[in-house]
Amino acid sequence: MIHLQPNKTKQYWAQIQAELKTGNLELETWSMEPRTGHFYARAVSDRIFIEGKGIKGIRTIRYEEFEKAAAHYNDYIDEVPGTKQKLRDEVGYNTTYILTLLHRALELESQPKTEPEPEPPKKVEPIRIRHYRTRR
Repeated sequence: MIHLQPNKTKQYWAQIQAELKTGNLELETWSMEPRTGHFYARAVSDRIFIEGKGIKGIRTIRYEEFEKAAAHYNDYIDEVPGTKQKLRDEVGYNTTYILTLLHRALELESQPKTEPEPEPPKKVEPIRIRHYRTRR
């Protein structure tokens, strides 16, 4: 498991925001066993909206909740006793979705940065000049 760097929480939030602003993203719910379900996430302004089957209405995630969950993420993946309850108490019912978003941000960060290949230079054909002779 990849551990979260606590001083990068704002960066992780920005990564997720940037990815979600391009449109809805369907994510498989990530958490420790049992892993079930999918949800859709989209970013609008400074919030992330979550919706999907099994979710009543549309849920909103703010940075403050994201930051609280991030503070316990490493303990959660290390399965430190009592962490699930701390998360539930401090973050509430969006815990599973926020953990999934944090996991996604860490996946994005761990992917090798690939620069787009430069386009090959276009062949420029020389201008063909045709000479016409005028008649007198």
